[in-house]
Amino acid sequence: MTRGDIPTRREIQEILESESEVIRWLQDNEIIYKNLTCHQCKNEMKQINKLLIELYYLWLIQVSPKSIGLMTGHSTTTITNNIDKIRQMIGSQYHRRKPVKGVWVIGGVERTHDRRIFVKTINKRDKESVLQIIKDNVEKGSIIYTDQWKAYDDITPILGNQHGNVNHSKYFKDPETGIHTNTIEGNWNGLKILIPARNRNKERIEPYLLEYVWRRQYQGQLWTTMIKAIRNELLIEDKQDDKPKMEVDVTGTRDDPKQP
Repeated sequence: MTRGDIPTRREIQEILESESEVIRWLQDNEIIYKNLTCHQCKNEMKQINKLLIELYYLWLIQVSPKSIGLMTGHSTTTITNNIDKIRQMIGSQYHRRKPVKGVWVIGGVERTHDRRIFVKTINKRDKESVLQIIKDNVEKGSIIYTDQWKAYDDITPILGNQHGNVNHSKYFKDPETGIHTNTIEGNWNGLKILIPARNRNKERIEPYLLEYVWRRQYQGQLWTTMIKAIRNELLIEDKQDDKPKMEVDVTGTRDDPKQP
């Protein structure tokens, strides 16, 4: 894993050494207000603040929930519930197609330097649902590359985007046109690594999709972006249009752990 702007374990421990350091760090990063005082619940406040920083940090460097529980003294259930809240907090909108024990996921990734990505669960695999997801997540004027799934046939006549496809039953890259969807295909294995098999279902998968996209989009600046997300969650609502632009691979997959 590339650390980017993530502090070292020693730097985090220095913040966690005292109550005053914990509160000062939270205030300096505008996560809590400067004038916050709590004389009667000081010990409880210290524990909450310490867990906040340590949990976010350990999750960011991808320590398992069980290990985080052992390191912090909290139950795995408590850690897992808090990690789910983190995923919801940092989640954004994204896209490509693959079912997961009855859940299908559709996603796309830019062919740009930023390689922004989106992944979305989809309840119905009909043309209308698929085209609506593409419309909501891909900028007009983008060139879209897909496989030959029937639902993609009307991308150009209905959405107006230039559209090319590749016949995956014959080859991964069309030898004549050069069209492929390898840019997005490589992300499905990454998702399988991130998402435990037991969580690849309708009830549990969404937070993991949000985490995957967030880590991809902000690689190299995860710590700074997480602090901003915490700040926005507590104090500021930050809304912006962040649709992927330019050339976009769009495909779907079945993320069934029984399949290769």
